[in-house]
Amino acid sequence: MIEGQSAKRELEDIALAARITAVMPVGARAGDAAASLETLLRGARALSMVAVRIHAPAEDAASRALADSWSNAEHIPGEAGSAEALALAEADAPPGRDVLVLCEPGLLYPDGFLLAAARRLIETGADALVHPVHAEADPGAGCLAKAVQMAGGTGLGPSSAKQRQGLPSGWVANGRASVFRAGKTGPALDGASGAVRLWHEATLSPSRRIRHAGPGAIWQRARRAGRERGEAVFGGKSKAGLGEAVTLMHLPLLLLGAVSLPGRSYLLLYASGLAGAGLMLAVRHRTFCGLAASAVLALQHLGASAGLWQGAIGSARRRRR
Repeated sequence: MIEGQSAKRELEDIALAARITAVMPVGARAGDAAASLETLLRGARALSMVAVRIHAPAEDAASRALADSWSNAEHIPGEAGSAEALALAEADAPPGRDVLVLCEPGLLYPDGFLLAAARRLIETGADALVHPVHAEADPGAGCLAKAVQMAGGTGLGPSSAKQRQGLPSGWVANGRASVFRAGKTGPALDGASGAVRLWHEATLSPSRRIRHAGPGAIWQRARRAGRERGEAVFGGKSKAGLGEAVTLMHLPLLLLGAVSLPGRSYLLLYASGLAGAGLMLAVRHRTFCGLAASAVLALQHLGASAGLWQGAIGSARRRRR
């Protein structure tokens, strides 16, 4: 009986895997892509039925070699961003390949991620899935990298998206989707409200390994994320929430702290809150590196606020043209 059930489940997994196309725009990150692909395709034999598309420049020998190392992988020559790579995969997909998964070089995926993600997409009836990504410092990483990991688990980061706050699975109004039904990748990629049904799946959580974390890298990552969110919100692709409003006002309020009493009050309250968060993390994790999480959160908040303003101004300029 047990053997029969196991064989039945394996046949179901094979049928499900045959519906999945995994899309990975590599850019110049072939080394990171190799580690990510290893975690995506290890385990169940059914995963050999997943179609894998690796987008990288034609002259990138490392990416070509990576594609050749997997029987179900194909090297797609040319630079491509996420939206373009997904659009090409949709256009090239044969009938029945109706689940697309955008995979990111550098992420380490839990065992069975592709099958579990496709199964939840189908079970929920969603157009796209979002999921958590947790930071994980490499063994031997510096104090700031460990602080980034600790700060990521507090829910105090600049994003209001559910998948970054450790909340339970459920429907969400917006979020960075990575698992799509065919035909829904365009509106879902930016988390466009109303155009798609987005499901946040809390049980699926790849990790982002942090090897080195400098203040500039932390700022730039938050700024890029803020700019992308600002372009989606102020470009009419998604609705703003409370998180965006708070993030948008954060930078002006801090700047006002230099010239006005209300601004100084906000600055004092904000600094006290960050100091308290850092102290809490230091005590919880029994390391002074937790204190550095205060600086990490400040850089993330400021970067996200600057990026959101950048996205808002850029969208306004495009509308005037």
